[in-house]
Order: sequence, then C-alpha cells, then structure tokens
Amino acid sequence: MVPGWLDELAAQHADVNALVFDDNGTSFTELAKRSRTVAAGLADLGIGSGDVVALWLPNETDWLVAFFACARLGAVVIAVNTRFRAVELAGIFDRVRPKAIVYRPRFRSVNFAPVLADAIAITEAPPPLEIVAGEKTSAGAVSLEELTERQHGPSETSYGGELSERSDLIMFTTSGTTSVPKFVLHSHKSIVHHARDVARDFAMDDSNAAMLQALPYCGVFGFCQAMAALAAGRP
Repeated sequence: MVPGWLDELAAQHADVNALVFDDNGTSFTELAKRSRTVAAGLADLGIGSGDVVALWLPNETDWLVAFFACARLGAVVIAVNTRFRAVELAGIFDRVRPKAIVYRPRFRSVNFAPVLADAIAITEAPPPLEIVAGEKTSAGAVSLEELTERQHGPSETSYGGELSERSDLIMFTTSGTTSVPKFVLHSHKSIVHHARDVARDFAMDDSNAAMLQALPYCGVFGFCQAMAALAAGRP
C-alpha cells in the first residue's frame, strides 16, 4: 500500500531530499511526517475511507503531501487539471461528488477562488469542504497550515479503513473520444508497482540523478515521473 511504501522510503532514505521547491528541500522523513499530520487533520474534518478528495493544485510540495495524506486515510483522490475552469470543475463535482477540494486560491495570473465559487453555483452536488494552500478566501475554508499545526492523538500514525493493495487510490481525467472526460481509477498496488518499474527501467536511481518536474502532477505522465523519482530515492 502507498502509505507503507512511503514510510519504507522514509526509513531507507531519511534526510535525503524527496523534492525541492522554491529552493526549499523536503526530506523523505519530512514528507512522510507531514502526510501523517495532514491525514490526522483531514480525519478530524470527517474525511475517511472511500471519500473522494479533489486535488486542484499546481506542482508544489503540498500536492504530494495532500496525496499521501489521503492515501493514509483510504480516501480516493481525483487529480484536477489546473487548466480546468468552472464548467469542467462542476462536471467533476456532479459525477464524483468530492467531499473536499484542496486548492490554492491564486497562482500566477489565475484566481482559482472565484472559479470554484462559479462551479459550486452551477453544480447539483453538495459543495465540497474547501481546504486551501495559502491564504483563506472563504469563511468556511480550512488551511493546510492549520491542519499541520493541530495537535493529534494516536490516530495520527494509523491508516484509514481496511486498506489493501487493491484499494482505490487516485483518478485521472482523460481526453478520450467523448464530449466529457472519462475518469480512470488506479489502485495502491498499480501506483507502487509502476513507480518501481519506471525507476528501474529508466535508471532513475543513479546516484547523481535528479528529476526536473516540468510536467504537472495532475496528469498521468507528470504523476508517474514524481512517483518513480520517489521510488528511486532521488529528488
């Protein structure tokens, strides 16, 4: 399962940087620890096994932290393209009804908060809980920073539900041949096995290797590159 895999990587690589963002390094140990803390915070908000959580973030540390936190709870992530706007977002809400959405209110020239508000206004689904990376723009929103600052009990280190290798983990949207995107669902097993295969076959575990993550995490290619780099123990 992905949570145990991340913890194994943390035990093996410890203080090695798992990723570097804006000149700030996050070690494998820190990535595992932050994901446990955020998982406990999400559990406090009522998110658990089988719940869908939308990740609508650019490539940044919080994307991976939130992904691994959801994995610990048995929640299912839907990776939302940052190019999507209100209509596409509302379509996702209508079809999978996420319990929460993790997003950055503003990134570069795009103000995501009003786009989300527009999507909520036109969807028939219940509005998702808003969890923001950065400054809150909605009265009912919760920040990721608040989740990491909370004090948690023993549940912080536990996994959600009855997880197995075949448990659902993450959905990606495809362009396909239909008028709306199709959703493709992957299990814990498929993500871990594929990451290890890519790391091995592309020799990503070379001692001098470092991966430039130019492709977005919300797409399959970018996500697979990130998981393979972690599997290789390289930044």
